[in-house]
Formats: sequence, structure tokens, C-alpha cells
Amino acid sequence: MPKEKTQEEMRKERFGSASKFSDAVVKKYGPLVKCVVTWGSIMRKEHTFKETSDIDCVVIVDDTHGELTDIQRAKVDDEVHEIANKVDKRISVQPVWFLTEFWDMVRTQSPLAYSVLREGYALYDTGFFIPLRKLYAQGKFPATIEAAYLKMEPVARRIQRVEMSKVHAVFDDLFYAMFESAQAVIMFLGHEPPGIRGSPDAVVKYLVAPGLLEEKYAKDMQKVVKFHKAVEHGEIKKIKGAELDRWISLSKRFVVRFNVLLKKLENDRKASSVVRASDTMVKASMAALRIIGKLPEDPKDLPGAFKHLFEEGGLNPNYSDLLNKMLEMRAKLNSGKLDDIKEEEVYYSQQYVMKFLEDVKRMLREHKFVKRMK
Repeated sequence: MPKEKTQEEMRKERFGSASKFSDAVVKKYGPLVKCVVTWGSIMRKEHTFKETSDIDCVVIVDDTHGELTDIQRAKVDDEVHEIANKVDKRISVQPVWFLTEFWDMVRTQSPLAYSVLREGYALYDTGFFIPLRKLYAQGKFPATIEAAYLKMEPVARRIQRVEMSKVHAVFDDLFYAMFESAQAVIMFLGHEPPGIRGSPDAVVKYLVAPGLLEEKYAKDMQKVVKFHKAVEHGEIKKIKGAELDRWISLSKRFVVRFNVLLKKLENDRKASSVVRASDTMVKASMAALRIIGKLPEDPKDLPGAFKHLFEEGGLNPNYSDLLNKMLEMRAKLNSGKLDDIKEEEVYYSQQYVMKFLEDVKRMLREHKFVKRMK
């Protein structure tokens, strides 16, 4: 008793017959043939066909280079059927389709054309059937289940995105608002900005430990990093609106505090720069005036006595404006008007004070002042 063939064996056998049929048709008609397609049960994954099942095929011929008469078409039909019967009697061939007919079937959403595109396999193709089949699979043709599923595909994602939006509001925007606030302040202090995992420890080390920030903000940083990590690992996928509100409140408080801290650090640095630059300018001026014997008894008279440094010492008279500028900034600082002092004014004044020091040293190195020093 012969062994019963498996469906896979039957499928391979059918493909073999279909391929022989295609080769024979192309050999006989050459460039007239645009494609030879098999479809139906031979292409279905469930392989429900039997030994006696048909092998569905269709031949599409080119009618764009000259009109084929009804007699010619009938002749081609008969010959194609004859070829099919010689190869395998199970081959069931549709009457030949003209290329223009097939395009019209696609255009008018013919169920048969869509069935061929959905299940069809090109045994021979001159370059049009396979692209069409790919477009069909991508849901590019209307009124097909593929197009419907393509349209339906993002629907679930939209709902999920709404559900996840609250989580990502904390995961992305609120987290980075806090994280970048901490980084900004730590960078301003001259330290390397921490990474995500190291940010709570960095806040403790550089801000809490020196007494610049309250400890609760380091704990808030630790909470948000923990949440960020849990979302990243898929441990948190949903949060309630009330929880989102709590995170918003926490992050606002955190960011406001760090803005206040950054402003304080900025003012402290500015104040320190003003004090350092003005003290340096005054001390250098008094030292130079003392050496040349022109130091006034009252420090308040320093601006008036300053002229001796350029009248007798040869310094640039513009340094008088610099001295007045430094005394003016110091007065604003002492009266609590630090905000009236621009950062760039402090920076440029510092540079000119350094130049003033160099010029004073050069002046004092001159012979006549060295003698007086002795």
C-alpha cells in the first residue's frame, strides 16, 4: 500500500506543476506574457487542499502594443488550456486576462482581482504584479481587509498612549525638569554634571552637605530617579491623575527652589568678585601712592590723589574711570543694590584691574620710584 503524501509534499508537487506550466506558456508566447500567477489553496497556510484539489492559475497578457481580436484571444485561451492539461490535469486556468482588464479590475475593487493579489504567487512576472501585491499587503488599496486593519492598527496605540501619557509626563518632562535643574546648579559650582543614577548623591555632596540646600530636596531627587527607573524597566505602566498632580506639585517646588538657589549662588559669586576686584584696585592704588609719597591721610580722598599716578607715574589716565567704577560697584553692593550691577560689568572690570596691577608694577620698576623706596 503506497504511503499517503503529506500536505507539504502535495504542495511542493503542485508548485512543480505550476512552474512547468508557467515555463511552457512563456516559452510559447514570449513577451506577450506579462505574468503567470498561481493562487488559491496552494498558497494558504492551512494547506487544506487534497490530492485532487485544483491548481488555480491565471495568465495575464499584454494588450497595450496592439489590439487582440476575439478570435486571437480565444485561440490563446485554447492553447493555454491545452498546455495546462499536458502538464497536469489538476491545473485550473482562468481565461487569459488582458493587462488593461486586470488594471481595471484593481481600479474597480474587483473581489477576484483582490483575491489574486492577496493569495497570488508570481511564477513569472515582468515587474508589475509583485509591486501591486506588495501595495495590497501594505493596505494601499481601499475596501480591502488589509486597508481596514491598517487603519485600525493605530487605534489601540492611541488609547494606550493616553493611558501612558501620565506616566511619561513624570518619566520625561517632570523628571528632566528636576534632573536638569540639579545639573545646572552643580555645573555652576564648577563640578562635573552627574548622570541620572548619581544625581541624588551629587545633590547631597555638593549642595546639602555644604549647607546650600535642605535635605528634603535630595530625597525628592531620589524619589523621581526611582520612579524613572521603574518606568524604564516596565514596572510602572499606569498612574492615576491624583498621583500625577502630586508629582507636578513636587517638581514645581523642586524647580522653584533650585532657581532661587542658582540666583543666590550667582549673586554670591558676583558680590565676591566685586569685593575682590575693588579691594585689589584700592590696595594697589594706595600702595603705589605711598611709594611715590602721595598717599592721602583720609582714604576718602583716594580718587583725588589718584591723578598723581598718571601725572607723575605715567599711568593711563583712564584708570581713574576704572577706580571710580570699582568704588561705585562697591557702594551698590554695600547698599543692597547688587542686582543693579551687570555680570558683564564685573567681568570686564576684573580684567582691567589685572591690567592696572601690571601697569603699576611696571611703573614702580622705574628708577626714580625705586630710589624713593630705598
